[in-house]
Amino acid sequence: MARVEDGRVSSVDLINVPAYFLETVEVQLPELGKIPVHLSYGGNFFGIVEAKRVGLSVKVADLERLNSVAHRIMSEINKQMVFSHPLSGQTKLERIRFVDGQHNENNVVIHEGGVIDRSPCGTGTCAQMAWEYASGLKRLGVPSSYYSIIKTKFVGKLLKETEFAGRRAVIPQVTGTAYITGVHDFIMSPDDPLRHGFNLNAIEGAQ
Repeated sequence: MARVEDGRVSSVDLINVPAYFLETVEVQLPELGKIPVHLSYGGNFFGIVEAKRVGLSVKVADLERLNSVAHRIMSEINKQMVFSHPLSGQTKLERIRFVDGQHNENNVVIHEGGVIDRSPCGTGTCAQMAWEYASGLKRLGVPSSYYSIIKTKFVGKLLKETEFAGRRAVIPQVTGTAYITGVHDFIMSPDDPLRHGFNLNAIEGAQ
């Protein structure tokens, strides 16, 4: 649903797929000890980690170290576990969401390959709300604000409980804003060998 003020869209609500908490596991890293990782699904699988557990904060100055720790955590978990979603077909953990703040309202999502999310991450926000609900930290119908590492904001709310694939789940809603930055024309020439684009990682993997 879009909200319109003075003829302009001010925010949009997105109702997402069923989100659910899986379990909390502990990952052992030599210099950091045992790290609790809360595994949750909100459209993608996420490992949610309180940044203080690895001696860091959700801030740009710690980003390089957060990135390194995130990939080590993903590697350890994927060695031990196989993930499965009946509809998406996802079979591994590819995202770590570090959280901090009084109510874990600040976050940064690090994707496999080192991609850093500039937003609070829609599916990550849904996964976090599912974990919070399962842990008794969040109630149905109560909105909360979630902030990215550059302080962009989503508002998240859980609409109702449901069941998905035999699991207790929730239906999450995320509210956010976006802005038009330009209008673009793309031209595809039938003679262009790269008209469908290219992916260097895929090319390297095929060699």
